[in-house]
Formats: sequence, C-alpha cells, structure tokens
Amino acid sequence: MPSNAFTRLRLLLTAALLCAMSHTPLAQEEDTGRTHTIPLFMSAADPDGRQGFIRVINHSDEAGEVRIYGIDDAGNRKGPAVLTIGALETKHFNSNDFEQGSQTKGLSNGVGSGTGDWRLEMHADDLDIEPLAYIRTTSDGFLTSIHDVVAEAAIGHRVPIFNPAKNTNQESWLRLINPGDTEVTVTIEGRRDDTGESRGSVELTIAARAAATVTATDLESGASHIDGELETIPSGKTTLFVSTDDPIQVMNLMSTPTGHLSNLSASKSDYRGAVGLWRVSFDEEGLDDGYVILMPDSRMYAWLPESADLVRIARGTYRSGPATVSGSGELFESGKVERVGLFNVEGGSDDFEFTADYRSGDWIRGEYTVMGGTARAFRGWATTGFGRGSSNLEVLGLWAVELGDDADLPGDFELDREGNFEIHFEAGGVECDAEGQLLPVNSAFNVYEADPSIVCLLIVFAPGDVELILAVMDTPGTPGDGRRAIVLVVVPDNRKIALGATFELESS
Repeated sequence: MPSNAFTRLRLLLTAALLCAMSHTPLAQEEDTGRTHTIPLFMSAADPDGRQGFIRVINHSDEAGEVRIYGIDDAGNRKGPAVLTIGALETKHFNSNDFEQGSQTKGLSNGVGSGTGDWRLEMHADDLDIEPLAYIRTTSDGFLTSIHDVVAEAAIGHRVPIFNPAKNTNQESWLRLINPGDTEVTVTIEGRRDDTGESRGSVELTIAARAAATVTATDLESGASHIDGELETIPSGKTTLFVSTDDPIQVMNLMSTPTGHLSNLSASKSDYRGAVGLWRVSFDEEGLDDGYVILMPDSRMYAWLPESADLVRIARGTYRSGPATVSGSGELFESGKVERVGLFNVEGGSDDFEFTADYRSGDWIRGEYTVMGGTARAFRGWATTGFGRGSSNLEVLGLWAVELGDDADLPGDFELDREGNFEIHFEAGGVECDAEGQLLPVNSAFNVYEADPSIVCLLIVFAPGDVELILAVMDTPGTPGDGRRAIVLVVVPDNRKIALGATFELESS
C-alpha cells in the first residue's frame, strides 16, 4: 500500500475511534446539585454511648431545603429526611433527630431505625451548603471529626497505624464501605512496624451498598465473616494494606473503654510517597524520554517509547512499599487500530509487571517486563517546579497537539474555567465532535482526567469505556513552566486500544 494511502487509512480509523468513544449521557438522578456524603453517622441505638452530630452551614443568601438520605450498614437506603434552612443560617441535628424527626430543628420527618450505623447523602439543589460531621460521646460531650477516609480510596488503601488486638485500651477497627451495586471482595494484609515482615492476609466480602466493621480481634482471631487471620504480635503497631476488586471507602478508627472515638484516617497531606509524574529515560540511544504516572488512587499509566516507530502506553495498578513500588497491568501499542468487520475496531495488549526503587519527589529507577519477554530498565526523576493541578484554572486555555511521529491523538482543544472542552476536527474525510470536562485528580498533583463523550459518523463505544488522562510537565529547555502535557486515551475493554500525543499550552 502506498504510504499516503496508509496514512489516510490510519487517520480514518483513528477518527472513527476517537469520534465514537464513550457517548455517555447524563445520569438521571432523583436529586439535583452536588451530593455531600458523610461516611459514618452513629445509630441512635449505639451501645457505647456515642451519637452522630451534624452541622449544616448554608452559605447561600436564600433559604431552601436539604434532603438527607441514610444508608445503613446492610445497604438499605432510607429517607429523605428534609431539613429546612434559612439564608446564611446554620443548623444542627443528632442521631435521634435524624431517625425520629425534630420539628424544633426544622427536620420534618425521621427515617426510622436501621441495621448498624449510617452513612449519609445530602442534596440541596442550588444551595451552597457545608455539612460538618462529628461523633459525640454522650457521657462527657467529647467531639471528634468524622469527615476523613483513608487516602488512595479506590483500588488500594494504606492504613499507616493499626494496633494489635492485645491493646484493649486503644482498640483499632476498620469501617469498610461498598458504595457500588455489586458485592466486593476485600483483602487486608498486615506488615509489622518493628521488622517490616508480613503478618499475613485475610479476605472478606461486602454486599452491595453495605458497610462492614472489622476489629483488630477479628483480624487476628478469624471472625465468622473473615477468611484467614493475621499473625498475633505481643506489642507494636502494624501497617495495613487494603485492596479490592472494586472501589470502596476505608475508615481507620480507634475507640477506648470510655467510649471515646478517634478518626485516624487522614494522612500527612504533603507526603506523596511514590505518587507523581516521573520522567524516565532508557538505555537505548536516540529515544525520547518516557513518563510514568502514579495516581493517588493506586492507578498507574505510562508513556514508554520502545523504538523510533513504537510507543507503548501502560495501564495498571501499583502498590508502594518502603522506598519501593511495584505493580502490573497491560501494555498497549499507541495508535494500533485494526478494522474488524463493518462496525468495530480493535488494537491489542500484552500483560506486564514493573518494579522500582524511588525517593519521594526526587528519583526513580526500575524495570518493566512484558510477560514472556526480557526486562527493560528505566531511570528518571520527578517532574516538579510548577503548580498546575490545583484547579481547572491552571490548565485554562488552548492546548495544541505537537504533530510528529508519536501524535496518534490528533486535534487541538481549549479548556474553559470549569475544565470543559470541545473538539471538532476532520481526519480522513470524517468529521468529529467531542466534548467533556477535565477535572483535577488531586490538588497537589498535576494530572487531570475526563470521561469524554465523542461522537462521529462511525463506530459507537458503550458509555464509560474511555479514559482520558492529561499529565502536565515541563517544556524542554524551560524547567518549571508546566506548559506541556502528555495526553492518553485508553479503551481498556476487549478492544484494547490506546492513543497518545504530546500537547503544548499555546495561550491561557
């Protein structure tokens, strides 16, 4: 085939893919506006004398209603209880008010009792509300904040402090929340603080929309709902690693014999560990640098040039250890698209594993291995020196694709103040329209993601199939400017397709 004909075919297939990826309609919700969630709200029948306490601040200059739903530990959704609130007013309610209703507090009706404790969902339409959640010890009025959940709350969760069962004065326990519509399997692994050795692992299942409580005694003695047990230790503390086959929320809690409760879920905000965007190079001469993206929720993406004509895009998960990181996933060939029949396309992927040593915010060195192949070494450093990542305003403006051999993702796009973008382009005679909203992954992390809706004349992909990642980095020769980015589009289902290109912020 002549080279110009091959180019036209490749552009046509790329356009077909891009245009059809993920036409995702807006979800039809019962309530409008932002959903505020509270991960733990004690039952009015709490046997340890603890009570949930909520303050709702209305920052709007108009009155309205707040609808509050309770999901009990069995996964039953009850409500709503309706709270009336005035302009710029602050109201509060406790567990008894929520279950029984309180006319004096503007809570028109209660939701009744539930199984175990609650988590709350709050909707206020156009009102700008700020819910604050606490647990109150009724014997002395002691309050503790209950907003936080363990960081990296998707595929992997690290619990950096957990007491052994022998410490009954400070009893450690986990609250595991499954917000999804299917049962999840949870694996909990323990690592000793004194030796760094594993204490073993346990497994349990959590029903759809339910929550489970796991104490240190449960983990060491093998409770009825847990498969396996952790090694018993006489003293010292443990780090737990919680992993699942679907996203969950994890809370790390500690209670005392007096009924007091502490929420130990928050981590040190300015310590990122392996999380970050790493620029890496390889032993082969003449190759561009690659990029490894380690997300706060244990996802991993990478852009890995392997030859002058081949770039691999990685998608996987990882786990951090003491100055090490390891993981596995799939490697896609960027831009590999083959027509299958009349209405489908596919690419292909290989399984891979990787491991690396690192110093947080400094250097990384390691290797990745395609299954059945030889290891390929890389080394690099953290990309730092700019603040893009804190809000959509940091990436406001026109992003223009850098056309070159690796530009498998054509088309420029412009981001507005909310991160919205639209793309219209023509490739191979096919006109395409795309739209979506690019949102920050983390306020301290210069990576954004979107679930785009892309429509054109040809193939239509099922909603939710497409992942778009934008990772901001430096422009060569101008360290610290943060005006260049790697953009990756991945279709990880059975079609195994990935596209990528570098972009530059031309105007902002």
